Amino acid sequence: MAAPPLTVLRTFEAAARHGSFARAASELNVTPAAVSQQMRLLEGRLGVELFSRGPRSLAVTSAGRDYATQVATALAQIDAATRSLGSRDRAGVLQVATFPSFATFWLLPRLRAFRSSFPEVDLRLSLALQLTSLSAGVTDVAIRFGRGIYEDGRSMLLMADSAIAVCSPSLLAGRSVPKSISAIAALPLIRDAVDERSMHWRSWLGEQEAELPFINMPDGMMSLQAALLGHGVALTRRSLAIDLVREGRLVRVLDEEKPTDFKLWLVVPHGPVNDRTSAFSDWIRNQVAQQTDRACAPTFGSSH
Repeated sequence: MAAPPLTVLRTFEAAARHGSFARAASELNVTPAAVSQQMRLLEGRLGVELFSRGPRSLAVTSAGRDYATQVATALAQIDAATRSLGSRDRAGVLQVATFPSFATFWLLPRLRAFRSSFPEVDLRLSLALQLTSLSAGVTDVAIRFGRGIYEDGRSMLLMADSAIAVCSPSLLAGRSVPKSISAIAALPLIRDAVDERSMHWRSWLGEQEAELPFINMPDGMMSLQAALLGHGVALTRRSLAIDLVREGRLVRVLDEEKPTDFKLWLVVPHGPVNDRTSAFSDWIRNQVAQQTDRACAPTFGSSH
């Protein structure tokens, strides 16, 4: 006897696993009636009763359970073989270039998940404050803050961003979280040399900025680290601080947030991309989608 079609076997495995045609239909995105009809045809083809049907109940028969166990094992082997074929195409080094702050506070905490999903990919980070050129053929993909127009590659928007004010809970020392400009002006303020209007304290404090002392840091990464250590209140990107806020390591001290001039882009060299880059692209888009509803997931196209 020839084996039933693979789609029918997958439907049977889902129905047997759930013990319900309705739940199997929901998983497979078909109707319960379609599942029921396929199972009737399968039983007729095999000449074996796989399900015991009652007026309001459904149970897998002994023969059905044995068959379902063997079918599930076979389907798992087929899936594993298919993944193995894809993993051979992805195996190798993936060079990812980005900024130190993004790598430290956003990417690195998530890389364990990537390596778990794609153990065959040897992901290597290249960190620099200046843009790493993709034209030399060394870097496979770059993650950049900017306007999305890059001569050395094609860009894909990952997410917009915004500036928020944060500090360590230790800085507040049990006081209520300040929510007004006048309240945070009474706390130590951290400032760094940035070139975005929303990240300048003067766009938040106005004329009051000139009257206040500041703790000066060389860049945004050091400002965020200083805030974590309790030195003062820092302006930072929401994308970098959101996990730290959720973990309770930082506190937002203002409800207001200002859109940043620059957005987060994933950039690849011109021409076809390899399977490792495609896998990383899909993965990071999913990670962004889990973090923020401002994520978008277009395909690679011309820079814009």
